[in-house]
Amino acid sequence: MVDVFCGAGGLSHGFMLEGFDVRAGIDIDASCRHAYEHNNGARFIEKNIADVHGAEVGALFAEGQPRILVGCAPCQPFSPYSRKRADDKWRLLGEFARLVRETQPDVLSMENVPRLANFHGGELLRGLEDAGYAVWSRVVDCAAYGVPQTRQRLVVLASRVGPIALVPPTHKQGGYRTVRDAIAGLPPIAAGKSAADDPLHRASRLSTVNLARVQAAKPGQTWRDWDASLVADCHRKDSGRWYQSVYGRMSWEVRQEANDGGDGNPQGADARDAPHLVRADGDPAEAPNGRLEIVVFVVPENQMSWRMVQMPANTPTAAPTTIAWKKSSIRGMKHP
Repeated sequence: MVDVFCGAGGLSHGFMLEGFDVRAGIDIDASCRHAYEHNNGARFIEKNIADVHGAEVGALFAEGQPRILVGCAPCQPFSPYSRKRADDKWRLLGEFARLVRETQPDVLSMENVPRLANFHGGELLRGLEDAGYAVWSRVVDCAAYGVPQTRQRLVVLASRVGPIALVPPTHKQGGYRTVRDAIAGLPPIAAGKSAADDPLHRASRLSTVNLARVQAAKPGQTWRDWDASLVADCHRKDSGRWYQSVYGRMSWEVRQEANDGGDGNPQGADARDAPHLVRADGDPAEAPNGRLEIVVFVVPENQMSWRMVQMPANTPTAAPTTIAWKKSSIRGMKHP
């Protein structure tokens, strides 16, 4: 198995624990080398993926063994928090697709934020099928696999040797792991300090105002619950007012909502069938994370802008409003 965008090696380590022969990890971040090699007993290759050629990766595979390639590209470019940079970072996925074409692995795997399924018209998944792979793709609720977070991820598995699918969920609703399950055993530490016997358990240094913000938040609350004097300038702007998970405080008895912008769809839905938009008059049960997503389009003189608004599923909504736009103005998006 060869791991592209391997980072510190968490995915490789999972493969290693399951008995796979982890051959190497490739990443541009040199600081990951020690953790990767120490925990996985495999070679770390510091290299930009754009400079990695298929023949180089092919030489890493063990002879006589299935050729497995995994690649979990950085997900930030495809999240709502950084969507403006998506086209630049799309090249990372394009480079991974190139390596797939050049190495023709027997099995490949990747995961990312759900919107990647439809990015650039869904060309990534379609390209795998065109190359002769049996493809399994789903938006998976990670809580169903023991992760104490409200986190949805697109998981893609592809195989040349036969049908392939992810194992069934290991946890059911009502039995999900909570924040308390995961971290209650860690000792409390002060801002800017780390635990004496666990250097990985550390807290960031906080300014006076940030410390006041943390102290003002109660479990389950966000910056929306603060006194107005504590709200950051960025959250007073239209562009930042909807990112309520930032500065959120975790609740002990529930799984924590991820704040990386991963936009989920119902667990088990085929990724390519997941709509880009959830209509205001749609079924709330079909909305990710129990919310409706309403997209408001403003079209002054044929110039379009849009904003996503997240609301609790039980929030009353006004009657649907008809807004006209040129069809060509929204490339790659399904129209409500």
